Amino acid sequence: MLAVARWQKSLLPFNRALAMNLKIIFVLCLLFCLSAFGQSETLLAQDYLNVTRLGAQQRLQAGAELPALQQLAVTGLIARIASGSYTSRTITAGSSKITVSNGSGVAGNPTIDVAESSLVIANLSGNLPVSKLNGGTGADSTTYWRGDGTWATPAGGGGGGGVTGPGTSTDTAIARYSGTGGTVLQNSGVLIDASNNISGVGTLASGAHTLTSASANALVVGPNGSTNPVLQVDDSTASQVTGIKITGNVAGSAADIAVISTQTNEGLTLSTKGTGSILFRTGNSTRCTVSSLAFSCTPTTSSAAASVRFGFTGAADTSMTAATESPSVYFNLGQVRQHATGAITLQRDFRITPSTHSAVGASTITDAASLYIDSAPLAGTNMTITNPRALWVAAGLTQLDGGVRLGAAGAGLSIREGSNAAMGTATLSAGTVTVSNTLVTSSSRIFLTPQTLGTVSVPSACGISGRSAGISFTILCSQATDTSVIAWQIVEPAP
Repeated sequence: MLAVARWQKSLLPFNRALAMNLKIIFVLCLLFCLSAFGQSETLLAQDYLNVTRLGAQQRLQAGAELPALQQLAVTGLIARIASGSYTSRTITAGSSKITVSNGSGVAGNPTIDVAESSLVIANLSGNLPVSKLNGGTGADSTTYWRGDGTWATPAGGGGGGGVTGPGTSTDTAIARYSGTGGTVLQNSGVLIDASNNISGVGTLASGAHTLTSASANALVVGPNGSTNPVLQVDDSTASQVTGIKITGNVAGSAADIAVISTQTNEGLTLSTKGTGSILFRTGNSTRCTVSSLAFSCTPTTSSAAASVRFGFTGAADTSMTAATESPSVYFNLGQVRQHATGAITLQRDFRITPSTHSAVGASTITDAASLYIDSAPLAGTNMTITNPRALWVAAGLTQLDGGVRLGAAGAGLSIREGSNAAMGTATLSAGTVTVSNTLVTSSSRIFLTPQTLGTVSVPSACGISGRSAGISFTILCSQATDTSVIAWQIVEPAP
């Protein structure tokens, strides 16, 4: 027993040393793990271990760091924030341009990447250093970065001094090249303001110029813009397909204004503002005026022979509607024209004032007329005109103040007879006859002429023995047995 006890006592220092070594190995392993998270070995050696030798014994004493780590119960990355104080951390993205996967490191290594979809111009700022582009090789003030990854000199510029311009320029003016070298700019008088309005444009040179617009002010020309312009082109009509085409011509030939349309037949409208007039001019003189109240023309003087001032040539119509009248000229004066209250001495709806003809020397015009009609209508192929008339007054009194002249031999006067006519015949019975006629008045002049003798051989003397205005008049002849046919004609004295 004593021998065993002595053997056990002899092993006690060895056992104590072995236990101390095992503790040291554990701490060193712990220090190695902590160093994997960024802690320096020097700091660990100082702050995590206190090794004390007490006589023949050595003692390993833990500092304040190990209990702090032991008390940290969360997962993830560990950060030392103070002496004896730790906390967990997670890697996160500072903006949408960076993505982080497994930021705590629990499920594996954290992964950090660039979010390319978020790298847009609006998210970028600052300048990229020139050295980051091909190492800056070839970069200077005369070069630019090309799409093929090289620094290059612009065509026509750089190297030889670059593009140059005048010492001063006009604000908002468009720059233009001087010469053909492509490196010298000069000032211009064409300006573009902040509203994209262009001014200072002179003549537009050759070539076609097309403006595409659906605006009411597609083209406006005037000193005040769209306020009372000289010219305004309005293209605002929906589905617009009509327009005006102006065609120039050679000297001596008229310029042409024509209508453009997708239709075969299209009209042209001239419109005034309010009750304004349309003026037609030759030279600088107005020859015709069309207003809301009148249409008047005043031609200029002429020295040419046989000059017709107002001419109208009718068309040679064909296949006109059967059994239907077709006038060539029609003046419709059937309107109602109301006058202010008051007596009017004379009213003429259609008036012709004759010309005064003179001559340089003694001359004669044999026959002259203010109104002349060549003849009555003429019958052509397959046509018969029963009663052709050169002038026909359908109703109303016709007054001829200047007299009536039948200038051609064979011309005569024709009066239609019939009931209540101005002329007719009556047959005597026992020398008398009463004629019913509503035309007769108390002042009517009734002319009598024997046409055929009846039972008498010598014409009787005949007269008007009585009359009843508006009813009848009585013819009485001198021979009581007379049965002659008497012609009568009623004429009224002019007022």
